[in-house]
Amino acid sequence: MHGIARVRTTEEEKIKKQKERQAKLIVYKTCMEKIFLKRSQKAYDEESLKLTAEVLGDNPDFGTLWNFRREILLSYDTNIEEFLDIELRLTENCLKVNPKSYYAWYHRIWALEKKKNANWNLELGLCNKYLKFDERNFHCWDYRNYVVNKANINLNDEFDYSTQKIQENFSNYSAWHYRSKLLTKLFPNFREMNSEEETKHRDELELVINAAFTDPYDTSAWFYQRWLLGASSKDIGLAVCRVSPEKSYIAFNQSISLNQANFQVDVSVNGSVISGSWKSLSGFQLDVMWILVHDSEIDLTSCSNVEITLIRHDESKDVIICDRGNEYVGYAPISFSNNFGKSVIEELKDQQQSCEQLLELEPDSKWTLLTFAVILNSIDHISNYQKCHELLSELMSLDPMRKNYYKDLLSRWHIQYCLETNFDSVKQGRFKCQSDDDGLVEITKLYYLQYWSACKSVNARGFKLTSRSLSSFQVLQNCQILDLGNNSIESLCGFPSLPELRTIYLDGNNIESNDLQYLKNCEKLETIYLNNKIAVDDFKSIIPSLKSISLRN
Repeated sequence: MHGIARVRTTEEEKIKKQKERQAKLIVYKTCMEKIFLKRSQKAYDEESLKLTAEVLGDNPDFGTLWNFRREILLSYDTNIEEFLDIELRLTENCLKVNPKSYYAWYHRIWALEKKKNANWNLELGLCNKYLKFDERNFHCWDYRNYVVNKANINLNDEFDYSTQKIQENFSNYSAWHYRSKLLTKLFPNFREMNSEEETKHRDELELVINAAFTDPYDTSAWFYQRWLLGASSKDIGLAVCRVSPEKSYIAFNQSISLNQANFQVDVSVNGSVISGSWKSLSGFQLDVMWILVHDSEIDLTSCSNVEITLIRHDESKDVIICDRGNEYVGYAPISFSNNFGKSVIEELKDQQQSCEQLLELEPDSKWTLLTFAVILNSIDHISNYQKCHELLSELMSLDPMRKNYYKDLLSRWHIQYCLETNFDSVKQGRFKCQSDDDGLVEITKLYYLQYWSACKSVNARGFKLTSRSLSSFQVLQNCQILDLGNNSIESLCGFPSLPELRTIYLDGNNIESNDLQYLKNCEKLETIYLNNKIAVDDFKSIIPSLKSISLRN
């Protein structure tokens, strides 16, 4: 039919697009072959820049090509400045293709670092533009943080900017995260809770609860609140100390890097500081337990005083006086209570009431339930323990996908509760942290093992520990009896060297007999309790000290 445009059939259109793709692929392959050949020949010329720019314009995430461009530009030495503006234009074009291209953002930073006079106001405007396109572009937020630092932009203005972006959209997790970074810069003593910091802490809690209650099912504000409630971390301090003639074992209340610490730890016997070399128990730079290997053996039989002193940079001190026994052992007072000020506690109590009111309207709001539990724990974790336990148990039923998270959190709070309420038994050299009488608490993860480090007897029977928890027992360097019966341990791979261990209970676990080989580093081990009786002679060559493998009575 003359004069009427012929409409292509679906099949014809498909063939046409396929041919176009094939043509592009041929061009792409030809271009890449040239690029790799030129790179192998170190042909650092403008043609190489042109070829890489063509490919990156369609695919900004080709990291190798960005590396090649940097090699080319660095070869120009003093003439690099005139090409940097081209690099900035290229990255901006690439960001139009993919605003979340890590490689494009990184290359832009590299180019700006090379420029003699970077226009930081222009870069801040670029951030504003891309955050209007996508307010959750965390690559752009990270870049903004870089620009703000380089341009020395007023942080109060940036804090106001984060407030604006949050008020525009409470679900903007990136803005909340950015805000947390600014807060610690503006208030470097935020964790110390003096009057100014306490006021800011209270204001932030008020802001975040308003955001959270606007949309109880959005997670962004809830996560920021969790960060705020954890912002009263304690100073580094001593936890438990044990001094023997050859070594001193010092456990801290948190993992530290003693070799890079801005404080000093002294072990003194009868007023004289003991000399020696420090090493971490695990061999890693960060550790909760550090060992002072004495330069010479100490005679403790006639000691009248053994002290461990931690001296901070502000000259404040922690001192533990060790009690005499076969070894000298000392404990710092233990408390897991938050250091919140009065106004923060009052704000938390107001939020507690708000949670209760919201739960009357939305009883299945899991984030409100979790926040309610965290607030109660923050206000008074001892008196509110039972209620927190009930709330987490309810969450396990309501939100089974996060059941293990709630179990781990309950394990932490339960161990805190047991340590504070039964610390006298720890000081006597034994600790038992089993489930409550109602049997609902399942200890799935171990916390604060440093406080058990001097115990000779540790009872973890009836927990729900798996093999992944075994390595954490390394701090039990003084343990002689370890009861791991009725857990969920399937392998002993990774079991640490415990130099004083004599007896271990492993009954009630699904452990193969061959796994006993992993106990070979426990050089004083004499007795093992298992589900099945196994001949001792089969393992004598592996564990020479072993005397019996028995069923539990």
